[in-house]
Amino acid sequence: MRYDPKDHSINHFYSKEDDSSTLSSNHVGKIYEDRSGVLWMGSDNGINRLDKKTGKFVRYLAGNGWALYVYQDSEGNLWSGAEKGLYKYDKKLDRFFNFIDTQSELNFASFGGVTEDDAKTLWFFSQSAIISLNLVTHQTFMYGSKYGVVPNSMATWKAAYKNRQGRIFIPNGIGFYTFFPGELTGKTDFKIITTNLLINSLPVLPGKESIIQKPVEDIDELVLPYNQNNVAFNFAAIDYREPQATRYFTMLQNYDDVWREALYEKGSSFYNLPPGKYVYKIKAFNTDGTKAEKAINIVITPPWWKTWWAYSVYGLLLLATIFVIYRYQKQRIINIERQKRQQFELVQAKEIEKAYTELKATQAQLIQSEKMVSLGELTAGIAHEIQNPLNFVNNFSEVNKELLAEMNEEIEKGNYDEVKLIAKDITANEEKINHHGKRADAIVKGMLQHSRSSTGVKEPTDINALCDEYLRLCYHGLRAKDKSFNVTLKTDFDETIEKINIIPQDIGRVILNLITNAFYVIDEKKKSHIDNYEPTVEVTTSRTPPSWGRGNGVIISVKDNGNGIPQKILDKIFQPFFTTKP
Repeated sequence: MRYDPKDHSINHFYSKEDDSSTLSSNHVGKIYEDRSGVLWMGSDNGINRLDKKTGKFVRYLAGNGWALYVYQDSEGNLWSGAEKGLYKYDKKLDRFFNFIDTQSELNFASFGGVTEDDAKTLWFFSQSAIISLNLVTHQTFMYGSKYGVVPNSMATWKAAYKNRQGRIFIPNGIGFYTFFPGELTGKTDFKIITTNLLINSLPVLPGKESIIQKPVEDIDELVLPYNQNNVAFNFAAIDYREPQATRYFTMLQNYDDVWREALYEKGSSFYNLPPGKYVYKIKAFNTDGTKAEKAINIVITPPWWKTWWAYSVYGLLLLATIFVIYRYQKQRIINIERQKRQQFELVQAKEIEKAYTELKATQAQLIQSEKMVSLGELTAGIAHEIQNPLNFVNNFSEVNKELLAEMNEEIEKGNYDEVKLIAKDITANEEKINHHGKRADAIVKGMLQHSRSSTGVKEPTDINALCDEYLRLCYHGLRAKDKSFNVTLKTDFDETIEKINIIPQDIGRVILNLITNAFYVIDEKKKSHIDNYEPTVEVTTSRTPPSWGRGNGVIISVKDNGNGIPQKILDKIFQPFFTTKP
């Protein structure tokens, strides 16, 4: 129950079988609040954690019997003593894990009240022993009857206590035990030694000609040939306090899956071990909970015909045999087919030569067709561009005609000053006629240059003028076909770029295709009727940055704000004749 002093209300918490957010049991024997303010309850069906805000519980260790005690040490670790061992809380996994070795007798004890001494050692107790746990080394030691603890004398649901002087008090059925931790002696010379080694049922002694060089009790590694794979060990644990009560467990790693208890004979035997690497492990536990361990590495070497170098030889012999058979069959087939192939190759060579000639002609036609397609796209733009200078030529010619008539009138009148002014205007108009005539001539020459086959000869070219010319030609060409087409054109040319040696026809077609594609995609996007969308195409030129390490290079960039290239076809853009257009 929870009492609220504000309104003097009482909230009763109890277990419901069909609701896992309630207590796991109504029999609660321990309530503990950790330093984070979290409440933990120990019951006869594990541990429960209360969420104070929601009033709901989280269950742990359900089915493990009584959780006798919950305690948080100075390091912030949360411990629970239970009927079936000692458990530690893992905050990341939100679980309690059994802390004691599964083969230790401590694992079968009920852990009761706990306290911590000044040396960061936890002190628990069971029905018949007092147990210490060092938080730094995680070593445990059990003080049993040999240290004055009466068996089955303590009630594990009671609490342990440490006073201000550091003295520990452990309650029992008729009083309590008390001690200073530093006064207790828990050290022992408890260890395991190998007393005998047998290989193929024969005892092995150390020596120059023997398999082992060290005494039997000191060996930690055995390397045995394949025909000496019957191995037996005898061992013993040195403990003079109560040797008959010591329990032994063995396991041959990579051969056994479980630990086996040596009940009658202190030894192990293994027969016909396959070649491989093993680890023979022994564990011993005395009545105080002290543990001793020993490990011996065992290597059974394979016979020579099963070694890696033998398999390498087998592989080489197999490859050699396959190679000889292959060469024989290949030579046989070559001899049979040689005459037929010679005649066939003569006929095939003629067909290949004919096909190659046709392919070259087709390729030339394809290239020329591609050029004419791009030229067709320019036609309307070229007509518009030529029309502008021709209009200027016609207009200035008409003006000059009128000025000449006016000049003749002034000559008859004798106004020679006026005649000179008119002549000056005529001269200026003639210069404009000449300028626009050359402009029309340049456009025609560019068209002819674009349409004819590339000579492959580079010539000095103003790249800025080339880009500007094709931009305007493309724009006017599309405007001629579609009066509704409109786009914002932006240019940013690097005027420091001088003429560069290129093949104008080839570079011109590249620029033309880039600009045509840009106009196409922005027109497609505009047809989607996107609000506030302003089609824009930008052409820029610049020098390559020094970091590129390519000297005095030039970058031509054509940028649009259309829909872009879909990711799934991005790697296809350099395939010949690939297009996304209808």
